[in-house]
Amino acid sequence: MEKSDNNLTACAIATTLKSNSFCIDTFMPIHYLIAVLLLMIVNVGSAQTIRVACSDSVPPFVLPNSDQGIALDVLRAAMLQKNIRIIPIYGSNEQNLADFISGNVDAILVAPPDAVTHAYESDQALMEFHNYAISLTKNDLHIDQITDLADLTIGAFSLASRILPSAFREVANQAPEYREFVNQKQQVLALLTGDVEVIVLEKMLFRYLLTQIRHQDETLTRQTIRYHNLFQPTYYHTTFKSQAIAQAFNEGLSTIQANGEYQTIINTYEQLLNSYLMTP
Repeated sequence: MEKSDNNLTACAIATTLKSNSFCIDTFMPIHYLIAVLLLMIVNVGSAQTIRVACSDSVPPFVLPNSDQGIALDVLRAAMLQKNIRIIPIYGSNEQNLADFISGNVDAILVAPPDAVTHAYESDQALMEFHNYAISLTKNDLHIDQITDLADLTIGAFSLASRILPSAFREVANQAPEYREFVNQKQQVLALLTGDVEVIVLEKMLFRYLLTQIRHQDETLTRQTIRYHNLFQPTYYHTTFKSQAIAQAFNEGLSTIQANGEYQTIINTYEQLLNSYLMTP
């Protein structure tokens, strides 16, 4: 079922963020439920379906356990404007690219810039990632530019050496140890436990995962963090096999931006995240 009711969406997101088994503060109004069921009966035979490759380790942009997340909800809402339903297929960045190239999926939710050819990018970026170099304050690392990472042990996200500037690729080759993590929670733990001296990760994603780890090991997360702003924001577009589907998304996105649904999705997540995320 597509959940477009604001109260229900907020409840589902809060449940995922806080890892509760259920949420009792809000309920779907019965008149809305009836309307949605009738709409599903009418559309079930006519709606087009596409398979979309989604990263399985970028919360809160994608939340696989609930098939939600900022980016996924925006894509779903935009495509529904054109009567197109999405089936998320979760995997690593590398697996997503392989599935797209082989034709196993019809789109990549957020494709790295210039990662694929013979495809159609959305006109607007679906996500903005601002990656930082992140270290523990107690180590007192002086990192003011990318080249300062060359003598440090580094943990980055999957495909970082392809996505980030060429200067970072050179540093990755020079560093005494360089690892790319498929699982970003393991990446954050590597920093907190001292397995690596610095990690490269999107700031909101880091805070989200740090908050999750806090519930498992509060001692680890008492450490203070230092952010080193070395990178410009990276803009990720949704990439499609079909030009017609790409155009449908562009039009659907414009529609939900104009009618307020887009901002409602963003506001819902911002309110929940502001009350949930740690600020180390």
